[in-house]
Amino acid sequence: QHFSHAILRDWRYLLRGPHDLQSLTQPGNDESIELQHFFSDEQRRKGNHLFHSVHTKFQKVTLVDLPHKRTRPEDDAENDRNYNKKMFLDGVTQSSLGGLEAYHEALVHPAILAHANPKRVAIIGGGEGATLRECLKHKTVDSCVMLEIDDVLVNDVAPKYLPEWNDCRDLADNQKPGEDDGSYVSCFEHPRANVHTVDAIAWFMDRFGPHPKPELNQEAEKFDVIIMDALDPDSLVPFSDILYGDDGFIKAIATALNKDGIFLAQVGMSAEEPEFSEYDKADLTLKGLEKLLEKNGAISEKSYNEAHGEFDQPWAFDIAFMSYEAKANFYAEEAMVNVRLAKRALPTKSGEFPFYYMDGATMMEYQYPNRIDEDAFCDQEPKPKSCASGKRFYDPDVPNIPVSELEVRQSTVPNAG
Repeated sequence: QHFSHAILRDWRYLLRGPHDLQSLTQPGNDESIELQHFFSDEQRRKGNHLFHSVHTKFQKVTLVDLPHKRTRPEDDAENDRNYNKKMFLDGVTQSSLGGLEAYHEALVHPAILAHANPKRVAIIGGGEGATLRECLKHKTVDSCVMLEIDDVLVNDVAPKYLPEWNDCRDLADNQKPGEDDGSYVSCFEHPRANVHTVDAIAWFMDRFGPHPKPELNQEAEKFDVIIMDALDPDSLVPFSDILYGDDGFIKAIATALNKDGIFLAQVGMSAEEPEFSEYDKADLTLKGLEKLLEKNGAISEKSYNEAHGEFDQPWAFDIAFMSYEAKANFYAEEAMVNVRLAKRALPTKSGEFPFYYMDGATMMEYQYPNRIDEDAFCDQEPKPKSCASGKRFYDPDVPNIPVSELEVRQSTVPNAG
């Protein structure tokens, strides 16, 4: 079973390969494997609806309405089904309506909360607008610069077909300029957002690289937090290799951060086995990224997982701290995290708290490494000092929660049981 899991993981990685402008539901196109799953037989095609698809200069964007994964196939009537909108880029799952808050809150808030007073945030990627939306929920953030290369995704697909992703209508400071009738703008047009449809690598290199352009000096103000919501490290697209493995680009990212800055990236599916694989592109890429961040000033790095984003596996994130204060803030106690969230949360027009999942208890989960990451870390040669005692971060002397403390409830998903 362990061996079969390893093969399945490597097979998935190899199939998330380079661009191909074939139809993404045609067999034989390597990139289409995840999208094909939802249209591979009559039963799946029966309930799945492809409602928009477009080739941009950079990728194939496919939007599908899918019955929730816990909806029974026999529920044929439309009103019996609970639909979940899902977006694919080049046939690879990117995000879904059902996992929208869980994934994007995990991507944004741990980094912003780790900073003592975050004012400027940069986003690499995030073309649907949900990462931007989460940044704007923090009232300390004066400017959020979003750098997304695909102008069609930002200017057409996301606002027209994915409005839930970039919906900032409830933020108290969202008011259409010159209007007082309750009109609002999308997150892309929010007054604290600064959206550029550009190559993020070139943007950072031109301002923070070894040879910055003098005419861009006025745009070279540093950031407190940089969030990378772009290609997965296992992608075979060359652009991914630069994002995670180019020394010049990573150095520019480090230079663009203030002395107490924080860098956070989504890094794809979490590991299923503790062994490092020299054939696993994701393992190799992330090892290289960690070394580059350390080389360019990061004092500490941490990985954590979020399992509620509605991907096939829990999703992994890597965070790097440029100061010990930022690292200490990440490890704040549960009550302190809740206090910080309450102080920083931007008021909403509805009066509702703007964060759906993020709270002190959730941050406690992110602070502890999962067992697979822990084993992989401690099995390195030479063995890290923190593992030398033989007792790892997980404490085996702490008993598991007793079954008597668990409760099974009726699902809120219609017809799911």
